Amino acid sequence: KAVTALTRVSIDPAFNLANENTNNCIDTLPSLLQSLMSSLINSTVRQITKLHSESDAKKWIENAADSMVQACSDLSAGEEGDADHDDDDGWLPLACAAERMIDFHHGDEEHSADVIVLKLNFALLALDRCLADDDRSDRENQLKEATTRLNELVIKDDSDDATNRMLQIAMQGLTHAEISLRYIDKNSDAIMRDHPLLLAAVML
Repeated sequence: KAVTALTRVSIDPAFNLANENTNNCIDTLPSLLQSLMSSLINSTVRQITKLHSESDAKKWIENAADSMVQACSDLSAGEEGDADHDDDDGWLPLACAAERMIDFHHGDEEHSADVIVLKLNFALLALDRCLADDDRSDRENQLKEATTRLNELVIKDDSDDATNRMLQIAMQGLTHAEISLRYIDKNSDAIMRDHPLLLAAVML
């Protein structure tokens, strides 16, 4: 619940006005929030793994990502004159939440695989919500085939478990991006009619 709450707070416009307000700290408030979120994720996964199992920790990551998507979905559009005034379905806040959850482009902190997996799950669930359609089987089959093909090309039996896990995470992200961009291109006529949806899907 704490990770979900922090994710929801991160997209509040008033909160993001604190970007330039460091007071007596070196880091901005959003940066401190991301560090707190990363620590919460790592400590929770460690505790669940120790007290229960790695499988239970994986389920917690999946459930946390789903809760984050629910908390950041169906938010209202911006005021008249705002850039998101036409975002009636709240696609842009969802995409922004996934982007801002943990910023890998700033700071010297090296994030754990668990933090990366949770952000990836959050982004993929959000993207799946954006591209939801009546028949998802074709897209899901393409994802499975592409993931299997890349894993066979990249994953090496002589690599250590940590290396293979990071490669699998990378392959999952790459295949979802490729298949989703194909889907957007194939259905461009329909998606282009909803500009916030298109922008959110591309961001994710």
